[in-house]
Amino acid sequence: GPQTRAEALLLAAELDGAHAVAAARAALEAGRTNAALAVLDRAPDQTGETAVVRAWALLAVGEAPRARAALEAAPEGPETDQLRLLCAPAGDRDALADRIRAAYPVIDHPGLAAALAGDDPDALAHAEALARDAGDATTAAWCAWSRVIALADAARLVEAEAVAHEAADRAGADGAYSWQTRFLAAAAWCLVLSGTGLDNVIAAAQSLADHALPAVADTLIAASITLAEADTGALGAARARLTRLHDAPAALDGLVAWLDHETAWLDGQPGPEAPEARPGLVGGLAHITGRWIAYDTGTEPVPADDAPWPAPVASTLAAWDKAAPGPFAQAATAWDGLAAREQVRCLLALAAHAGEPAAAVAALEAAERIADEHGLIVLAGRARRGLRKHDVRRDRRSARGGGGLTDREAEVLRHVASGHPSRRIAEILGITAETVETHIRSGMRKLGAKTRTEAAVLLTAAPAEGGGA
Repeated sequence: GPQTRAEALLLAAELDGAHAVAAARAALEAGRTNAALAVLDRAPDQTGETAVVRAWALLAVGEAPRARAALEAAPEGPETDQLRLLCAPAGDRDALADRIRAAYPVIDHPGLAAALAGDDPDALAHAEALARDAGDATTAAWCAWSRVIALADAARLVEAEAVAHEAADRAGADGAYSWQTRFLAAAAWCLVLSGTGLDNVIAAAQSLADHALPAVADTLIAASITLAEADTGALGAARARLTRLHDAPAALDGLVAWLDHETAWLDGQPGPEAPEARPGLVGGLAHITGRWIAYDTGTEPVPADDAPWPAPVASTLAAWDKAAPGPFAQAATAWDGLAAREQVRCLLALAAHAGEPAAAVAALEAAERIADEHGLIVLAGRARRGLRKHDVRRDRRSARGGGGLTDREAEVLRHVASGHPSRRIAEILGITAETVETHIRSGMRKLGAKTRTEAAVLLTAAPAEGGGA
């Protein structure tokens, strides 16, 4: 298999640098990017094919700018042009593709044909099949990866997750375990963005995170866990995990920047402005988060470019521009079945811009229901906070009566046990910090505890006292 062949050639290259390029290609096919980069240093000539293979390896670790620089020493030809397309900034890709098409009367190189497929998922699927038939495993893997990205950038998250899982299965069967982890990480990220099975995603992603992963997979897994933790209320853990992501691959800089601002906004501490937006879904989400930050802080948002945003992103940004309930209702419908967290945010925005209290309450109740169904605890708390402003309150008192804790008191103390401060508990539960303190004091009195920490420990040690929350 690919692993055995790579290992044999890497050993040969240790003895004779003349085998370095072949060893690096084999290592890339097996998904061993770092081994490929290391062995290329043994090649007697650092230009020519060595530069081509180095560009492949740098692209695989998400360092497209460095890969472009490596291609300056590469020979002209279809593989070099394939790499130029794959490494090109999004804004330059179409013009470069036109120049390359004009330079080749007939394109019979499977890899170049695949790169020219651009971001068309169907064309990429066809190119992947051709590359597999031609025995070009590296191009086939890149086609699958590009297809996942294209589907995700079009907000087709369910399809992207399915394609990523299929590709992970193929990579596993081929013994290309680094590619397998990359596709599994992408699948996890798509699930988190769609708001599907967040607890299961956290568990699955944690099991992957326990292994040494390639840079792109490691960043995507850490990002998936961070957003899932933030959405489910573990905001302290999410913000701590973000510190791991500051050395992310260049290809994922935009994703990490948005995640940093999104987590801060969910935590009730929005940054002064949204990150620089990029094309695609995450770039659109950065603008949407920017609109929320501007709304919450009373500042002017950064205007969105007239980019070809995915349809639900375009609908949401148009709704913010019009600041009217009808467009937000349309935007919420556009996200239905694609991304629950964004559907909830549109419903919250609808309520904020509704002229009639009844319409606002209906939107908030819908937001609360969807958020609760998907485990989006922080957004559900924001919906409940909105409902309280309309005097709609939920009876959270335990049915046991007597001197036991209410469900809300137990819920607050569980958050205390998780190390959350009162401000963050208030944000998660959609209540005021003063109410949080009231619940803590009441819980301390009922449990006979002298401190909030002691009350949280007593609750954990005797869960029967915590109610059936």
